[in-house]
Amino acid sequence: YNGAGEPILTNIPMDEYLSFDVFFEADNLNNQIIAAVLYSDNNTERAMGFFYLRVNPKSANQPLVRFTPFSEEFLQNLLGRDYREEKGLNETSVREIVLRRDGGALLIAERNRQLQRRTSTTSRVYYDPAERNLVDFYYEEVFVLSIHPDGQLHWETILHKKQYSQDDNGMFSIYFLFETPGRLRFLFNDEIRFENTVSEYVINGLGEYDRNSLFSTTKLDLRLRFRAATQIS
Repeated sequence: YNGAGEPILTNIPMDEYLSFDVFFEADNLNNQIIAAVLYSDNNTERAMGFFYLRVNPKSANQPLVRFTPFSEEFLQNLLGRDYREEKGLNETSVREIVLRRDGGALLIAERNRQLQRRTSTTSRVYYDPAERNLVDFYYEEVFVLSIHPDGQLHWETILHKKQYSQDDNGMFSIYFLFETPGRLRFLFNDEIRFENTVSEYVINGLGEYDRNSLFSTTKLDLRLRFRAATQIS
């Protein structure tokens, strides 16, 4: 919408592709809207790559849209033994975008899934009111894709973690991204339990990273909700 409250409509051609998961961000420094998206082709259950969108709402120029398929090497490194050739990537969410000063962006996504199962205190096959559903939450690898302003891939980095919890809606899982001028710091719980190690990944502008153990919560009766954190400085 413009300053008078009138909508500005923009048509974005997707060719034959479908959006798998998408995140938009307003880039006020470069007066544009950015989107970093995982896309699918004929199977909406799997992402086959990413695309970068850059549009200036005040310009008559067509939006820049560039599609890039995942490389086989990237999928193998991310999925490990679960990798299947030409099958893409499932159970993944785009978490956020970090804007680059040059108009590019960093797409940050995370592998996650939920499994629901039933449990009962008896072995009877008919309806048992004692039965209940258990939900297992898995939040695993985070990957970061750095994208140039023309949509080309600059670098890609995979941050490995394994977080598992049950019936807590993943409250203590995921991560918190702490931004500094020269680094991105991903803070997270190594394991979802009271006696846990809090760790971080520190990434520089070239995608190189270090993993550090920050402290232990042993005997502290403490669990940190990093997904609800707020950066204030």
